[in-house]
Parts: sequence; C-alpha cells; structure tokens
Amino acid sequence: MRALFLTSGADDPSTRYRVRPVADAWRAEGGDAVELPMPPAGRERRLMFKDASSFDVVMLQRRLIAPLDALRLAAQCRRLVFDFDDALPFRDDGRASRVRTLKFRALVRSADCVLAGNANLAALARRFRARTVRVVPTTVPVPVEPEPIRSDGGPLRLGWIGSRSTLRYLKTLERPLAALARRRTGWTLRVVCDDFPDFEGVPVEKVPWSEATENGAIAGFDIGLAPLTDDPWARGKCGLKILQCFAAGRPVVASPVGVQSTLIGANERGRLASSPQQWIESLETLLDDSSERVISGRAAHAFVATQLDRGRWSLEAARAMGALSPSLA
Repeated sequence: MRALFLTSGADDPSTRYRVRPVADAWRAEGGDAVELPMPPAGRERRLMFKDASSFDVVMLQRRLIAPLDALRLAAQCRRLVFDFDDALPFRDDGRASRVRTLKFRALVRSADCVLAGNANLAALARRFRARTVRVVPTTVPVPVEPEPIRSDGGPLRLGWIGSRSTLRYLKTLERPLAALARRRTGWTLRVVCDDFPDFEGVPVEKVPWSEATENGAIAGFDIGLAPLTDDPWARGKCGLKILQCFAAGRPVVASPVGVQSTLIGANERGRLASSPQQWIESLETLLDDSSERVISGRAAHAFVATQLDRGRWSLEAARAMGALSPSLA
C-alpha cells in the first residue's frame, strides 16, 4: 500500500498537524507514505499528477487547484482524498470568493473521500455534494504531565501563538489589553510569531516562532489567548491555538466563534469573551485567581488527552484512506 501526500510545504501548520500524523499512522499500519509539496501550476504539476497513478491513494491537503487540475488529478489517481481545515470558499477576511468556491466545489466533487477538520467544515463539503465526508479533528501531541501552572504570585504571562497572517486577530485585543494594563500590573503578553505588534501601554514579550521551540514557548504561558472575528472564514477554524495551550495544561480565554465555544465549554477550560469588557473581566479573574487557573488548566489537559487523542484520530484517517483501496479488501 503506497500513499502520496501532497502538501503546502513541510513548515505549514496543516502539514505538521494533519498530514504528518496521518502519514505516520499509515506507516505504522504497514504502508509506504511519501510527502511532497504541491508544485506550482504547469509542466511540473502535470508530471506529478501522472506519477500519482503509481500510488494506491493520494491525499491532497488543503491546496485549492484549478477545476481542470482537480479533474486531471482525479483521473490519474486510483483513489483521491481531499483534506482541509479552513473554510476554503472564503477569503481570510470572511468574504466569499467565486474563484475559490469553484475550485473547492471541483475538488470535493472529484475526491473519493473528504476529510474535514470539524463538523462545520464537513457540512460545507456536503453542501457542495462531496460523496463521502469524514470529520478528522486537528490534534496535537499531548505530554503525559504538563509543566505545573505557577501559583506563586510572580509575574504572569498571557500568551498568543500564531503567524503573521493571523496577527490581525490578536490586534483586536489591543484596547482591552491596554485597559487591563491600566487596571492591573504584574503580567506580560508573550507573542510567539514571525512578526510582532506594538501595543501602547502593554508589556509585550516577543518570541520568534520555531518548530523546535514552540512547545516550550507555550509552556511558558499562564493563560492562552484565542481571539477571532465572527465571520465565515473564522467559523471554519479548528482551534489549533486552543489545543496547543490545552496540551500544555493552560486555560484559554477565547472568542465564542466556531468550534472554540465547544472547546472551552461552560467556563470549564477557560473563559469565553465576546466583548472588550468580557475580555478584560475574564483575564482579570484568571490573573487574580490562581486556583481557577490550576483547575481549568488541568481540565484543559484532560480534555485534549482524552477527547482529541492524536493517535486515535490519525489512525482513523489513515484507515479511511486505506479502505478506499481494493488491495485492502
């Protein structure tokens, strides 16, 4: 059994958190897995499509390609799987895109199986008449014992991790954080990113992102932040930032958008905040109450360890792919 995984590149978060675990599970099941970045349109891409015919199953991860390319790839593949973890018919500012919609429709209709990162995305694929859709959550490595949450009264860290493209969500908190800084001292904002904001009146600790250090950087948070705007693009997100904080045993204050409400629960694993005042009050409460931080952090770690087990979901995705191949019958 041979599988080809076509990705957006080795450093892409979706590759690291969705493709690689499934490829590893595929290998653990005795299969051969090859990961390659999708070439740009043109001769190189057409040659790769031709090579795809030598694999039992091909997974295309997240990349939108022209409708004609989708048909060409499907024609060359014995079985085609399309995996996605964003609301791809929309731009990242939430506006619908006719071009993106046409590409997405062609892919989900051409694929033998669609793997969606959450139920909202699965419903989106079904709306465009995907044949078979399975929900495969984005999951993260979970340590058996995360580093303890500090309760010694020392300076605390609010933490956010993301990329330059998602920094705009953090910037929605500039005014609430500035107000919080005027009301309460003894905390800093740790930003793990490839770019950094300058918030007036807010103490910002700038930590350059790297794959090797991101887990340690998150372990240094005391409270995670997951702000989002409420639009069709953001509603499709899979909550990776929250899951990373949960794996580290850290509570999160989050916008009640998409799956984030389900992940946080009824203030069990952090708090939900939909207005500037709610952000200020939620953060102030968690900063002042070390016992709530500890209890919520433990609940967060237990949730991600039991409900979103990386190995279980990755193995189910690999078996969903394998079940498409007659050689497994």
